[in-house]
Amino acid sequence: VPGMRCFASLTPSPGLFRLGLSALIIVHCENITILGRSDVVIETAKDVFVLELKVDDTVENALAQIEDKSYAVPWSADGRKVTESGVRIDS
Repeated sequence: VPGMRCFASLTPSPGLFRLGLSALIIVHCENITILGRSDVVIETAKDVFVLELKVDDTVENALAQIEDKSYAVPWSADGRKVTESGVRIDS
């Protein structure tokens, strides 16, 4: 999303957050892939969530972009469950 700001992009490394004693969440914003940049990728020990945000556009277009640009491919072989999510934001 043009002009989107993400707290994790303020440092050169992904944002790291601890929840409790053992849970670690890594958030990547504007994650670069060979075919483009996914808006947000959230990693946990067992799951990866690939989010594409669309302003005044459809969820279907967001999901199509995830597929067309292969945003989930970098995580598809590491054994974690990968969930692709399109998010619509109304202005």
